[in-house]
Amino acid sequence: LYGIYIANHNISGMNKEEARTTIQAAIDQYKQKGLSYKYGINSTNIQTTITTGQDVLYELVSFDLESTLDNLWKIGHKQGYSNNFGQQLLHFILPKKYPLLIHIDDDKLFTALKDQFKQFETPANNTRPIFDKYDNIKILPHNLGLNFDYKSLINQTHKQAQYLNSSPIALNLTLVFPTIQNDKINNDLITALKRFINKNKKLLLTYNSKSWLIN
Repeated sequence: LYGIYIANHNISGMNKEEARTTIQAAIDQYKQKGLSYKYGINSTNIQTTITTGQDVLYELVSFDLESTLDNLWKIGHKQGYSNNFGQQLLHFILPKKYPLLIHIDDDKLFTALKDQFKQFETPANNTRPIFDKYDNIKILPHNLGLNFDYKSLINQTHKQAQYLNSSPIALNLTLVFPTIQNDKINNDLITALKRFINKNKKLLLTYNSKSWLIN
């Protein structure tokens, strides 16, 4: 069958074993290069095989070459003479590129990306009150944050891995808005907070099984 590409590699006219050898060599080369990301002048490379606890090797990105070949080998074969001929003619006239079947551990990739690029991020801060020793209240304004869109980065990694594209993926910071912004705080809320503070000189904070009593 002609006009078939797997991950940008032309396997036209090859038998299954030849196609397997060709694509496996391309996969091995992709794995050696790893996953590349860049932010401005900063760049990092994440290996497709990582080491977890006790030096155990873990496949961050894995490729199912056999299932890919099995699915594509059905094109132009075992579908009846008319369908087979039609598929063969269509691919001869209009060659088509097919992706590899892959699996990426998104959670581990997120952790790896976060570890590499969190230094460039800024958290968003809510509008919040502070008190002096005389129980006077000052409202601190909110601050916008700057974070990377890791979900988009992981999706782009999937797309490039399916075609063995090792080009660096560019990161861009996006604005993060706080939950409580300045316009949410009005005089009524401040008055209610003052009333609460004057009435309750002690505040009990609880988290999980621990508690703290604050004067």
